Amino acid sequence: MSDQAADPSASLVELVERILAELDGTAVLECELRSGDHRVLVRRSLAARPIPAIPEVGGGDAVPADWQPLVAPLTGIFYLTETPQSPPFVTLGGSVSEGQVVGLIESMKMFNSVESELSGTIRSIVVSGGALVEKGQILMYVEPLGDLS
Repeated sequence: MSDQAADPSASLVELVERILAELDGTAVLECELRSGDHRVLVRRSLAARPIPAIPEVGGGDAVPADWQPLVAPLTGIFYLTETPQSPPFVTLGGSVSEGQVVGLIESMKMFNSVESELSGTIRSIVVSGGALVEKGQILMYVEPLGDLS
């Protein structure tokens, strides 16, 4: 108790960490706590709710040379579905066409389509829905149609 009185900001940080841990995986969208001069507001968008992960393929870092990476065109939160209730834009082993939307990236409260640059088969989905991605980060691998016989 004396440690909390000595550093009130440390106890506030611990409280926020505990709240976030408790809310993880729940359907709670907003939580506000007030104590004295402190106010903590946690707000999540509906799109930030957990989305079932699509399994990855490929053992470890071994990726066949003919698989082409699809990379994030900008930094933001990557989504594999349009809404939490929607089916994924693409599935493992599914076909994709050049220009087809394979996901969304939320950046600055705007949703930006991520389009495939080639036609082929989705062979590996590297990033799960709801993950923060950086510009240029690999999102998935596509085996081009030209290499399929």
